[in-house]
Amino acid sequence: MEVDRSRSTKRKRGNLPKHVTDVLRQWFEEHESHPYPTEEEKQMLIHRTGLLMSQISNWFINARRRRVPNTSCRRD
Repeated sequence: MEVDRSRSTKRKRGNLPKHVTDVLRQWFEEHESHPYPTEEEKQMLIHRTGLLMSQISNWFINARRRRVPNTSCRRD
């Protein structure tokens, strides 16, 4: 019998707390024309949210992807 170890190594993905996403979303909306925080702005967001730099960066990457409508054309 084989043991599937991939299940035991998966990390549980949790959502960020509302107050954290509120801080990030507010910054994002205030900088909608250029939603790319500088290193200094990221440090401020780290201080305000308690997140890691990688979490801040990933949140902004995902937020920009969610904001931009899918412009690729699909042919059916």
